[in-house]
Order: sequence, then C-alpha cells, then structure tokens
Amino acid sequence: MQTGERYAKLLELARENSSEKRRELLADVTSLFFTTQDNRSNIETNLFGELMTKVASELDIEVRKELSSRFCDENAPRRLILALANDAEVSVAEPILANSRVLTQSDLIAVVEKRGDAHRMVVTKRPDVSEALSAALVAFGSDQVVVSLVKNETAEVSLETFDKIVDRAVHNPHLQAPLVKRQSISPEHLNTLFLHVNADVRSQILARNAEFSEAEVNSAMERARMRVAVSHGALPADFEAAKRSIATMIFQKTLVPAAL
Repeated sequence: MQTGERYAKLLELARENSSEKRRELLADVTSLFFTTQDNRSNIETNLFGELMTKVASELDIEVRKELSSRFCDENAPRRLILALANDAEVSVAEPILANSRVLTQSDLIAVVEKRGDAHRMVVTKRPDVSEALSAALVAFGSDQVVVSLVKNETAEVSLETFDKIVDRAVHNPHLQAPLVKRQSISPEHLNTLFLHVNADVRSQILARNAEFSEAEVNSAMERARMRVAVSHGALPADFEAAKRSIATMIFQKTLVPAAL
C-alpha cells in the first residue's frame, strides 16, 4: 500500500461517525500499522498515533482493551501509548503499564500520581522500577501497593524510601513479613522492625541477620548512629543526602571549591 493510500485510510477513520464502521476501520488501520512498519515514515507514524489516540478515546472499553493488547509489546506511537496507559479503566491500561517499553520512568510516575491504586498495583510489578518510581509508589500508594512493591525483588528502592516503608510497617503487620523476606533489605531496617513484630517474624529477622556480612552490618550501624544524631539535633536533617552528594562528586571528580 502506497503512502497516499495509507494516509487516506487514516483520514477515513478520523471522519467516520458510525461506531461499528469505526471499529472495523480501527482493525484495518491497526493491521496496517504492523504490516507497513518497515517502510513507514516518521510523519506517518506520528499521524497514526495522533488519529488513533483521538479515535480510541471514543470507543468502548472492549475495543480499547483490544487496542492496548495489540500495542503493549510494540514500539508504538508514544502519544497512543500515553493515552492507553492513562485510561481510567485499569483493564485497558494494564497491558501497557505492565509491558510497554515506550513508557519512561517519568511517564510511569505521572500515572502513579494521577491514577488510583489499581493502576499503581500494575506498575509495582514492572521489571524496571527505579528508585524515583518506588518513591512515588510509596508516597501515593496504599499499604497494599507498598506490599506489592516490596515483593518485586527487581524494584530499586532507596534507603530513604525503605525508611518510609519501615515506618509504615511498624503500624501495619501486613507489611512486616514481605519486608523481612525481601533480599535487598538492610540489617538496620530489619532490626528497626524487630521490636514491633510477633515472635514468628522475629525469628525470621534473627535468621536473616546471619546472612549479612560484617561490612553490611557496620554500614547499617553507622547509618543508624547518624539517624539518631539527626533526630536529636546533633546533625542537620539533610546530612545524609549531603554526604552522598559529596561522595558522588568525588567519584565523578567534579568536587571543586565552588560546589561546597
């Protein structure tokens, strides 16, 4: 099919008012997208995304779900992927939120902030959850969302976010067992929980402590001492963040007097 014919097909879809006819055209145009990807220009791809986004928003849930399933594993037009990821119906958004490689971490954070826990639960299970995304999930999500995040061993979680999760776990027994079982948790966070959990979970914590190296334990103790110092006013609240920033600049050889 020539460029002009493809363009005409897209325009026909955009102008069609009949719901049934539009659904048929949508199937045709979707198939067209996959069969012409080797000889399709960027202009055509962007046009496709723009028109498909406009039309998809006016279709019923079942058709949007089908569209989402077709494009979740593809390098689809970004505008269309964003629209599907932000669909109010989680059944539509789920395939995109769970699988799309078009979505950036910033895109996912925006969904976490805008949508509800159903959408957040899907995001927690992605294999590429960054520290920034984890922080957003903990800040906006329910305890159920946090449990799902903690169970995702591939999710990157900063020490600061772990602090917040542990603080919540002190008051929520449902968070305690998943935290203790997480492989990447520090001995500091485990032992913070120790006095707030039941006997079974305490036994698990004691067993986990035996897994840590001397270096890990020493690092945890040093951070615990700093937290106590901060809480008692001996150190400024941003001391740890400043310390990490200076360490990074030293590593990158960017530490100069002007930066201090």
